[in-house]
Amino acid sequence: AEDILSTHRALNFGNYSNNVGCLKLFLKHTSLIVTEIELSHHAKTTNIPGALLAIEDNGLVIATLSQPVLIKKLCTFSGKEIHAQDLVEHYGLKLLT
Repeated sequence: AEDILSTHRALNFGNYSNNVGCLKLFLKHTSLIVTEIELSHHAKTTNIPGALLAIEDNGLVIATLSQPVLIKKLCTFSGKEIHAQDLVEHYGLKLLT
């Protein structure tokens, strides 16, 4: 989880152009840009990295090897913001059971 957040911070140049790259989430042949992420206080219930643990109003809780992360904001490569509820409906995301 800390490595993911460190990578996100390292690739976030604020208002400056970024020719290096960005943190992405890959869903069913589509990549989305992670624009805001933080550590989650959600209980770690699995050791399967990438498993969807919770769908909250403010984002998606994803499992990592250490502790879950909360992906708060995602956008397409064209810059359109995608909300968690849109991902659930469009991609059929389901919680790990």
